[in-house]
Amino acid sequence: MTVLQLRPEVYLFRKELGKGINTDEAAALGAVYQAAHLGKGFKVKKFGIKDATIYPIKVRVPAHQISVVSVVISMLASC
Repeated sequence: MTVLQLRPEVYLFRKELGKGINTDEAAALGAVYQAAHLGKGFKVKKFGIKDATIYPIKVRVPAHQISVVSVVISMLASC
């Protein structure tokens, strides 16, 4: 444990360190863990990924374009 973790009030003028991360940090951290998991140089604990959408997504497509949209969605899902 670092000195900063032991006595954050000396360096940051607050009693506790923040334990949350924002979306950019979460994406970067997830990429690092995934890269370490796929690589042969590191051992990492198994971890799960949950992807959630807070806001509902609604898409309206004219009937004559449904087949095109289906192809695009399947292409995106395979990435």
